[in-house]
Amino acid sequence: MFVLYYCRRRRAKFKKPRVGYGEMSARRGTAAGKSGTPKPQSGGKRLFYSYSHRDESLRKKLETHLAMLRREHVITEWHDRKLLAGHDWETEIDEQVETADIILLLVSSDFLSSDYCFGKEMRRALERQASGEAIVIPIILRDCDWHTAPFSRLQALPTDAKPVTSWANRDEAFKDVAIGIRRTVAAGHILPAQPRRARRGASQAQVNPAPAKTSSPSIPTQKRLSPKATQQLFTRAEARISPPHGFRTSAAELVVVVAPASEKPLIRPSQLDSAGLQQWLAKTVKFGRNGVLDSNAETRTFIRDEALWLSQQDRSMTVCAEGDIVIRQPAENDWRNRSGVLAIIEEDLSFSVSKALRLAAAVLQHIDRSSSVQFVAVIAALVGANYLPWRTRTEHQASPNSATFGSRPERAVAILTPKLRAVAELRSANAKLTADLIALLRRAGA
Repeated sequence: MFVLYYCRRRRAKFKKPRVGYGEMSARRGTAAGKSGTPKPQSGGKRLFYSYSHRDESLRKKLETHLAMLRREHVITEWHDRKLLAGHDWETEIDEQVETADIILLLVSSDFLSSDYCFGKEMRRALERQASGEAIVIPIILRDCDWHTAPFSRLQALPTDAKPVTSWANRDEAFKDVAIGIRRTVAAGHILPAQPRRARRGASQAQVNPAPAKTSSPSIPTQKRLSPKATQQLFTRAEARISPPHGFRTSAAELVVVVAPASEKPLIRPSQLDSAGLQQWLAKTVKFGRNGVLDSNAETRTFIRDEALWLSQQDRSMTVCAEGDIVIRQPAENDWRNRSGVLAIIEEDLSFSVSKALRLAAAVLQHIDRSSSVQFVAVIAALVGANYLPWRTRTEHQASPNSATFGSRPERAVAILTPKLRAVAELRSANAKLTADLIALLRRAGA
């Protein structure tokens, strides 16, 4: 009896403590020269969820089923629930849409009825899909009338676009979606996303670390133009304000000119003639998030004086061989929805300028694939609006049928200071640029 007790005590003393599977794997991985759990890899495709908050429970379930893609560092995800307190939510969402490699449209009746999801996020996503910068995947969550939507031509998930909620087992539906996303990433037909803008208070090196040195040469940073070259650029840009004879589109026009600081033309004659560029521009300026042309109006597309024109009765857009972008829109309040006298409504004018700058940024990104242009000249002008009163929407609603008419110049031009602006500012500092241009136009027309 004593011998048995002694042996058990000895065995317990020298017995190795039990360890969990994770700890055991970690120990094995620490052995030199032996393969254990793979080290986390940086990177992965950036994935953005565009969805209605009414579908949040389904979005969470999908996020759970994409766990292996996250663990394998195939994707990194972002949705608006990751917004931090105090951040500008609209700016942050715009940035995430602009830098995403894969954009998931979580389609339901609530998604289709959301002005923000359908009118902003989806429109911009399709623009980036058309330019080859991202892949858009519609995920049909709930049955709805989506077959005539702009994204209906895209291959949807789950298989056969059967809504997730129509599957007997929703886990099988989400597994089908996860497999489809994995196959899309494996296909590798995604261009690298644009670098993220620096966070406030963080250095550029922290946000966009310098890439490892390779044998291929890097693209040199564009030098700022000399004062003489800058003056020549603005002379060229101001000349764009006046249209060729017979091409005035509206009695009172808002003209926005964005001219790249480039020493050579950005568009070759063969590119101006190409159907691909013309179709992309037509789709972007009519149906894009920042479209400036009427999607229901007849549009003429033609080339004149080394420039591609897309023209309608009261508005137009011109893309010149030098890369100059000229956008013309009516300056007065919309006659179709007008109440009271003709007037320049400050909020409407600001909205038009903001859209024009964002559209110019998208067009520049499309025609300058190598990102050789880093600076642009930005000019806004009011032409033929000297007879119109300038007022805010509140002032106009208070007195819609009466106005004070003063004597103002026939052409008011707004030029920013400093004159040259970074291309990225057309989007990242859009609100500030717009406010400055509107203030300068108000002063010039006073």
